[in-house]
Amino acid sequence: LFNNHVRLDGYLLMRPQHSLHLTVDIKRFPVHRVAPELAKVGDVRGLVSGRIGLDLDEKRGLRWVNARLSAVDFSLRYRPRGQRSYRVLRLKNADDLVANYNGKRIEVVNARLVSQVIGHNKAPQARFMLRGHLAPTASLLKVRGDVPLELAEFFLARKVKRISGRLAADMTIRGPLSALVPSGNMTLSKVKLRLPRFDRDLEVPEGRFDLSPKALSIKRLGIKVGKSLLGVSGQIDGVEQLLAGNMGGGVYNLRVGGAFNARLLRLIFPQLFSLATGSASL
Repeated sequence: LFNNHVRLDGYLLMRPQHSLHLTVDIKRFPVHRVAPELAKVGDVRGLVSGRIGLDLDEKRGLRWVNARLSAVDFSLRYRPRGQRSYRVLRLKNADDLVANYNGKRIEVVNARLVSQVIGHNKAPQARFMLRGHLAPTASLLKVRGDVPLELAEFFLARKVKRISGRLAADMTIRGPLSALVPSGNMTLSKVKLRLPRFDRDLEVPEGRFDLSPKALSIKRLGIKVGKSLLGVSGQIDGVEQLLAGNMGGGVYNLRVGGAFNARLLRLIFPQLFSLATGSASL
């Protein structure tokens, strides 16, 4: 099937009830050709190889699925703002990706992925792992990774001209599928970004965020512009509002100290300040 990309094998039982066991062997199957939603993201290509086993019967329908994918290779081609050459963001599996479905929940047995920007001078590489299960009423997923922020360049293209640094995350996602709640910690290191219409790099030498279902704690967050370094720590309550995109819906309890570069006024209040220089000690 599909120009020899898919091969089916299996058998049908008539007694004691109608049931079907099917094995699907996939070889470099072009996912982008059957998933038009990927085109909405951009110039995406995806190839998948592996084996999927399915069990169905007339009473329970689909009751068991076992998927073992030996090769997962997705690529996103894009051109950074102000650049002539294209880059490719690739996502591949580090080893076999294994998942099961028992009629009630999806269990992610093993999913270790690698992502890299092809066409970037330093070719930064990210590694992350997923494990756990997803179910309509109760899910539990563990997500761990170490990600160079250059990989976010495509998704932040309209807001950021250039970005570098690293993000390490150790997160847990719990709850029903309709209301998943994340918790865990994220650590930033050596972050440097250039924003549109801002003539200096904005740097974050280090910073740690601890996320719980109710609050976001900020520790050792440094914000640097030029030689001015500002330290931020504290807690933001009302995480549900923040995750919904309502930045004004939480309760902020922050401690800020250090040297405040007046150029930041142009970022915070762009409609009030077109030019600002100097610094202030806080």
